[in-house]
Amino acid sequence: MTSECDTCKLPIVGKSINALGKTYHPDHFVCGKCNKPITESPFHQRDGKPLCDADFTESCPKCAACNKPITDKIVTAMDKQWHENHFVCALCNGALLGQEFHQKEGKPICQICYRGKVADKCNGCGEPIETCATIALNAKWHPDCFKCKTCGKAISTTKFKVDSKGFPMCESC
Repeated sequence: MTSECDTCKLPIVGKSINALGKTYHPDHFVCGKCNKPITESPFHQRDGKPLCDADFTESCPKCAACNKPITDKIVTAMDKQWHENHFVCALCNGALLGQEFHQKEGKPICQICYRGKVADKCNGCGEPIETCATIALNAKWHPDCFKCKTCGKAISTTKFKVDSKGFPMCESC
């Protein structure tokens, strides 16, 4: 029994290629982009059309780290795409996939590096500030750490005093 070529609709006598649920003369199984016969196996497909290796690779997104095509798993983060093994901390090269991370100047930073090397430190407790900060006295403070040095109450108004060492004091102290 002869089959019919899906491209030219003529009978196929001899060798044939069965791909994508269709049958083709070997020279009629062509790349959906460059129209050259696909001779390599396995081939690629996109949107139901066969693609040669070169056109498939050219159409793949480029990795933000190495700028090479991503032909397998893609990690999308920070409006960029990455090879899975290239999505790493810019400071320690630790894997970030599935981890919380920060970004600084367009680069991903792991939590440990961010807290230890990047985050601003609170002028009150010295710990990293990871969310909101109170900015006063030319420094950054955790909101809970910006408190009166004398009585320890939080200073929540814009009016406060400054002691001789440059620390805040509430108006009542």
